Amino acid sequence: MTCFMVNEEATMSEATQRSFFSRMRHTPMRDALRGRITGRLDVEYRLVTSGLPIPAQALIRRVVKRTRLWRIERVEVVDELIAHFLDGIDAGEPVDELIASFGDERAAARLIGRAKRRNRGVVWQALIALRWLACGIIVFYLLSAIYFYSGSPSINVNYVDRLNAPLKDAPADRLAWPLYRQAIPALRGERRINDEGDALLDAKPGSPYWPEAVAWLQSRKQAIELVRQAAQKPTLGFVYGPEGSQRDPDLWPRSDDWKTDADPLLADVLMPNLQDFRQIARVLHADARLAREQGDTARVMRNAETLGKLAGHVREGEVLVAHLVGLGIRHLMLDVIEEALNDSARNPLAPDNLQRLAHQLAHPTTAAELMSFTGDRMAIRDIIQRIYTDNGDGDGRLTPEGARLLKSFMVSHGGFPASWLEPLKVALTTPLLPVLSASRPELTAASERLFDIADANLAHPMRETDWAAYDQQIQSWQESAVDRIQFEPLRQWVRRGMIIAGLSGAQATAERYLGRRDGMLVALALEVYRQRHGDYPSALNDLVPALLPQVPADRITGGPLHYRIVDTKALVYSVGADRDDDEGRPARKRSGEPEPTLAARWHMSAGTAPDGDWVLYSPQPESE
Repeated sequence: MTCFMVNEEATMSEATQRSFFSRMRHTPMRDALRGRITGRLDVEYRLVTSGLPIPAQALIRRVVKRTRLWRIERVEVVDELIAHFLDGIDAGEPVDELIASFGDERAAARLIGRAKRRNRGVVWQALIALRWLACGIIVFYLLSAIYFYSGSPSINVNYVDRLNAPLKDAPADRLAWPLYRQAIPALRGERRINDEGDALLDAKPGSPYWPEAVAWLQSRKQAIELVRQAAQKPTLGFVYGPEGSQRDPDLWPRSDDWKTDADPLLADVLMPNLQDFRQIARVLHADARLAREQGDTARVMRNAETLGKLAGHVREGEVLVAHLVGLGIRHLMLDVIEEALNDSARNPLAPDNLQRLAHQLAHPTTAAELMSFTGDRMAIRDIIQRIYTDNGDGDGRLTPEGARLLKSFMVSHGGFPASWLEPLKVALTTPLLPVLSASRPELTAASERLFDIADANLAHPMRETDWAAYDQQIQSWQESAVDRIQFEPLRQWVRRGMIIAGLSGAQATAERYLGRRDGMLVALALEVYRQRHGDYPSALNDLVPALLPQVPADRITGGPLHYRIVDTKALVYSVGADRDDDEGRPARKRSGEPEPTLAARWHMSAGTAPDGDWVLYSPQPESE
């Protein structure tokens, strides 16, 4: 016993004698900055000098270690526990009982540590909250990544087959494409430009290229006749898709290099025939010019009718870009008729021919008959089914395949990458897309709502339509941060340059054709009236009902069209966007050049509308 007491005292004596460096190591920074080397963070020194029995010191040492507190907080805990045990010893309680009554060391350490940490400052509390927030974000990101990468789309509808569905039961002898296909190689030609800028097929009598144009057309009479025969067929018969009519190396030598997916994206379906149809239309226009020069009125009539039927064939594709090409062909038909009317002094058209042309032009009467948004609606549905999962009830989430498809839109249209950091940003944010983006029903509803607005407008004259809600939604997808994230697929569709962003402009294009067509109908009726009566009528109402069921409405205002006599010829016009009758004076560009269609604008205030009228038919000599 004496030996133990001697050893314990020796140990205490050694511990209480601290060196300078030991005290410095246990001195808080704030004490050192004040020039005081206190060593007050030395927990072991406080225990040894406390006078407590060794078992009590050991208990306190274990508890303090398990609290995992800061050093300054451990000192406080040590002082409190030392005071607790000293009070018990002073009260006469044995050390063994004090230790036994202390309870579970781990639980005590946990409670003490929690209480101390709760009393820490606001900054520490905020940092702890941020740490838990960061952990939560990481967990959320990982769960989102698992959720994202576990999804895959279900392609349930082949929209290319649906586009071709009308051809399934069409008899081969009713199809026009085989005849067009025979004529196309002969009607293709180099676009040669002369000094005045006229192409070969645009050459006019007296121009430098006119003799060559005549020779070129005459050498292709058989091919042009094939086109006329093809135009009489009720159905075009061009099969869309990688294994359809485009797979024709004789017409398109690179067709073997084109994509051959078994189930291609409808938006990627090629339509190489459209360029050839444009060429055919230009050939017919040039041949009509030659026929007038030769005095062959019957051929002029046939070419005009063929252009109208060709435009109808092009429209069968149910894809808006094809419909716009068809409108261009219809304008060439109007050019043929207008040029024939302007040439009536040399080659007058008989009243029966004029009425025949009028009957051909009478239909269609609305933009909905000239174009539809069905194909583009199907293209959006096709994209949705390729980027979302499908739970069987029309719901689903964005998939990795969908993200890659959106990325391909960005890459192919200049939206990615903006910098070397962009791939990293895309990689980090992609797993969050299913959470942040709109669900499949939301995206489907948004796109269907747009097409419903467009379809409803298409059935009415442009002056009666309201595209404000449509345009606001398109703008929101581009400018609103929330909508940009939620509706990223539709936003990329718009950025890709697809037609969904310009459906109102497509209707305006159709309305401009219909306005010009109305003017041509009036011009034809005026010419018949002149031939019958020797002069033009005093008012357009004199044409009703013998030559017109009614005077066509002004496509801008809804009132009747206007006409007046210019140099003994009839000029037909709409009052235009400014709704002010300028007696057929066309609006002018900033350069001062007259532009007959510049005033063909809708939904403009009188103050911003161009000054001048929309000229629908002008008796200009062909040389102009």
